[in-house]
Amino acid sequence: MLQSYLAGNDVVVHVGGGNRGTDCYLLQVFDHIDVKVNIPAKIDNKPALLREYFITPLVKELNSKTHKCLLELKVDIKINNPLPIHFDFYGIELDLLYERVVSTDRPRPKFLRHIKDIKHVSWAPHEENSIVLVTAVHNFDTCMEVVELYLHNQLTFDIQHGHISIGAGSGNFSIPFSTKGIHIHPHPATSQVGRLAT
Repeated sequence: MLQSYLAGNDVVVHVGGGNRGTDCYLLQVFDHIDVKVNIPAKIDNKPALLREYFITPLVKELNSKTHKCLLELKVDIKINNPLPIHFDFYGIELDLLYERVVSTDRPRPKFLRHIKDIKHVSWAPHEENSIVLVTAVHNFDTCMEVVELYLHNQLTFDIQHGHISIGAGSGNFSIPFSTKGIHIHPHPATSQVGRLAT
């Protein structure tokens, strides 16, 4: 149930009595009561666990003569502990894909990078944490396509096959996540290849 809730699914909890065979009349009454409690998986219209995503690309090298490229990608994910439980955060991994925002033939998103980060962070109840993942793309053709989409305000990223590893007490579990359509808008001052910002 905890894993399902943190994965973004609403949870319904049934509260009732559990004192069969008791001589106490009040406890006998509780045995016939079934109180349904709905726990929404969103807080302030945002997912309880995964609050925000930011992706910042930065072109550090792009040479058409030598076909060298270095496109750095910083993925910033803000996660929230919505429960009065102490968690241990152990790591995160995901697939980063890209595509054109508007497309008539709707091609499938193209795989860009698999990102994995393993670290241990003590995660207090009701505390937000930002996870920053940094990776780089060196393929020249891929760099050119990503930059071209960006300059035409057509660059969007998808996150697929995401997993967050969390521990609570003596048990560990994985929270799956994914998101689509992280649109990267050109910086107003961008007139040539340089910094790309959301």
